[in-house]
Amino acid sequence: MCYVCVPIIAALGKKFNRALAFVGIYSAAYAAYTGLTILGSRTNSGVVASLPYIPWHFLCFLSGGILHSFFDDFKKHPTLFLFLALPAYGIGSLLNVPFLMPVSLAVIIIYIACFFYYAGNSGKYGDLSYGVYIVHFPILQAMISSGFFINHPFSAFGIAAVAVVVSSYISWHVVEKPFLQRSSHYVIA
Repeated sequence: MCYVCVPIIAALGKKFNRALAFVGIYSAAYAAYTGLTILGSRTNSGVVASLPYIPWHFLCFLSGGILHSFFDDFKKHPTLFLFLALPAYGIGSLLNVPFLMPVSLAVIIIYIACFFYYAGNSGKYGDLSYGVYIVHFPILQAMISSGFFINHPFSAFGIAAVAVVVSSYISWHVVEKPFLQRSSHYVIA
């Protein structure tokens, strides 16, 4: 659903000032999230109560797009952005006013991914990212439906992490890598 919005967001960014377009779209999505949260709190319907997650996930997706769009600016002062994002995320969480939490979280994640300590070439074991993306949901849902996270949350987290990494490793070596063309940069790497 979020990817379907990308051409619309790009068109709005070209028609209007890019920063103002992002602010407007972000604000509209946050307003939808707030409205649906209020509506969900006033009903006994589980479906209605879960609707705020749609604009919330869009806000997280959009935050990554914002950082990608302004990455050259972010690269110039990544530590400044991090020091602004950490208190914004903390204050939003403490005061239960999550307006800046998605974009703050995006800054924190991208900072860690791009500017934090280099931990070595983990890619030498394969590209597990797509496998993690694909297998994490069914693994987590199976564990959640079995009640494992309720009874043993820390053990469940560890088991889920290991199961996702192992499944992703198997997916890469058994399914994904064999289907790549010989000229793919993944095969060459």
